[in-house]
Amino acid sequence: MRNELNQSNYNQLTFFQNQVNTNIEMISSWPHLLIHDSDVASFQAIFLKDKTLNLDGINLVKCIQTKLGLQESSSNWRTGLDIYSPSLERVVSENGAGFYDQKELNRLIKDGWQVSKKKNVRKEPFYYKKGVGTIYNRTANEELSGKLITKLEKMGLHEVDNLTMKIGEESYLVHAVLSQTTGWYKYRFSSLYVHFGD
Repeated sequence: MRNELNQSNYNQLTFFQNQVNTNIEMISSWPHLLIHDSDVASFQAIFLKDKTLNLDGINLVKCIQTKLGLQESSSNWRTGLDIYSPSLERVVSENGAGFYDQKELNRLIKDGWQVSKKKNVRKEPFYYKKGVGTIYNRTANEELSGKLITKLEKMGLHEVDNLTMKIGEESYLVHAVLSQTTGWYKYRFSSLYVHFGD
């Protein structure tokens, strides 16, 4: 029994670690893809000729913003992409384009990978059985739990799950274990906010 439990815990940790590695590798590849993007190169060329946004420049920025949005939505993690041009003092993100303060940017940028823990992170446990219902604790966020259950139902329920799921703009770590005795799933989720920068 002990060996089976150890193997089960190991498998869960390995599965979750592989998920994290896959997401990090995917997110790390984004800057390299964007550097070689023809629209990003054209963006710099336009501003070297003219410091103001003409119609072509506006359309180009919209095209770049669409690409940034597609990259960000390809991950279950909450992500944000910005393109900075130090020579032009311009920045483009999914939500806009404009000038930026180089001193403020230097203050925010740190070498290496950075991890920021979000304050007041609560772990929300609940029990769920399809066709029967949900059992919450007294402080549970029932609306959020309901949204998670809906997504989990669509993905398919498994005896053991370790997932990263996105609800709205927030990402959550979700752990699930099926009780063979009762047939109920025990779920626990917590909000996840990790900042990676180099």
